[in-house]
Amino acid sequence: MGSPQAREWEQAMKEEISSLKENDTYELSTLPEGKASVGGKWVYTTKQDQNGIESFKARYVAKGYSQVKGIDYQETFAPTASITSIRVLMQLAVKHDLIVHQMDVKTAYLHAPITQELYIDQPQGFEEVSESGERLVYRLKKSLYGLKQSGRNWNILLHEHLANDGFVRNHADHCVYKKQVDDKIVIVIVWVDDLIIASDRMQLMEEFKESMKTQFKMKDLGRITFFLGMDFKQSKGEIKINQKRFILKILERFGMIDCKPRLTPCEQRLEFNCGELTNARQYGEMIGSLIYAMTCTRPDLSWIVSRLSQTLSNPRTGDLIAAKHVLKYLKGTVDYELCFKKSDADLQLTAYSDSDWASCLEDRRSTTGYCCTLTEATYTLKYSHLNLACE
Repeated sequence: MGSPQAREWEQAMKEEISSLKENDTYELSTLPEGKASVGGKWVYTTKQDQNGIESFKARYVAKGYSQVKGIDYQETFAPTASITSIRVLMQLAVKHDLIVHQMDVKTAYLHAPITQELYIDQPQGFEEVSESGERLVYRLKKSLYGLKQSGRNWNILLHEHLANDGFVRNHADHCVYKKQVDDKIVIVIVWVDDLIIASDRMQLMEEFKESMKTQFKMKDLGRITFFLGMDFKQSKGEIKINQKRFILKILERFGMIDCKPRLTPCEQRLEFNCGELTNARQYGEMIGSLIYAMTCTRPDLSWIVSRLSQTLSNPRTGDLIAAKHVLKYLKGTVDYELCFKKSDADLQLTAYSDSDWASCLEDRRSTTGYCCTLTEATYTLKYSHLNLACE
């Protein structure tokens, strides 16, 4: 391995193999006649915190694309929490003085049992053979990263544990759970193997953490500071969320780190679908990054990002110029934050909606939008291009 961090990556691979053995993920077996093994490969990632690289992770993952539906797997769907749910929880936290912590489940998928008979090739660099020198493979007993059904298996296992612990799943978001003990409450938001925990009693939170630690390998990260590319700042009666580091990364990625900032997300009059065709892949990656920023902490980008998304399949230079204008706007507003402040006002859901009339010059279609607030904080915002043409 020629990487400058070769020692760290080798240690990470050894830890992964150790985790596979400790979790009883597989048993060595010869490949039965008539059976095919799924391929596998090493995937290397780094875990980030607010200071940069926190840890090196090596995952041995299955090449799930080689699985056959109906033989190797059946159902694959697994829910993830809505970003809106996270924002609502932050508003509830400042309103009711909830303590907000986070935890990480180590090698989460390896805890979940698998029902199908599956075989996978051994990881490169850690192969074992039989006494007779015959090739061996892993017969899986637990889910492995990369398998199409692994996310679903893990979610089912975690749900069963939370339900047995007295938690009730939210009907609107199946990754939000609540447990009430007398007048005390603990709320858990699940994002695959990352958990946000909020409670008004530290004792109840610690009881939940201990319950998780008895069942899974857990990492207690304390007060929430960094989650899904968002930085969290907690103080008395206030929580702030920003994506400064994420925005700086996308500016650097698209060569805009030294660009001249703009004051608005877009020009007053824009010309879309004009000019020559441009690189659709680069344009798609740019819009995808903007969509994530918009979804998490930047509702001010909603209209322009929605409009630019309509040209993803056939972008032209005019669309690319408009997208770069948004990046220039982000450069000038990189320190913007969502701020949730404690208020004496009752929590009240208020919804606003509006629509224009045939504003699109190309197809005479209208644009509609809505905005929902809980007290003074906006928690969801959307613009949509109507499919009905106006005459």
